[in-house]
Amino acid sequence: MAFQGYRGTPRYLRHSLGQYPELKSEEKDKWTWNNQVTEKGEKRMKQIPDALQSAPGAYRLVMENGRVRVLDLHLKPGEIAPMHHHPNDHVVYVMKNARFKLTFPDGKSDEFDLKAGQAVWLEAGSHATENTGTSEGHNIVVELKK
Repeated sequence: MAFQGYRGTPRYLRHSLGQYPELKSEEKDKWTWNNQVTEKGEKRMKQIPDALQSAPGAYRLVMENGRVRVLDLHLKPGEIAPMHHHPNDHVVYVMKNARFKLTFPDGKSDEFDLKAGQAVWLEAGSHATENTGTSEGHNIVVELKK
């Protein structure tokens, strides 16, 4: 399946950090808060770290200013970037063909064939990324700040 974005992804994965005014501004840069429901039905909050914190070996900051944040992502076959959050809507430019599996906080997952030269639009959200292919994946992620 060619990656088309987060269609069908639960709304809580696509929220804007601005919906949570109780967070201090420095926390908004590092964490997202997703409503989770325990077995007893009680709501609890779960912290999911930013991509640079969760997977520093996979993501590298290329540049950042008040309008964009540019990340360079490299994943070898079988390598996983643990659950992380992208705080802004973003464009992913695929540098090398790869097959990636995205797993979301609710446990659902999808696999996508990414082709070099492809550009993909993604809304802000959380996921783990695994390279399930046979070649190294290389993407440039351009997050647009609001």
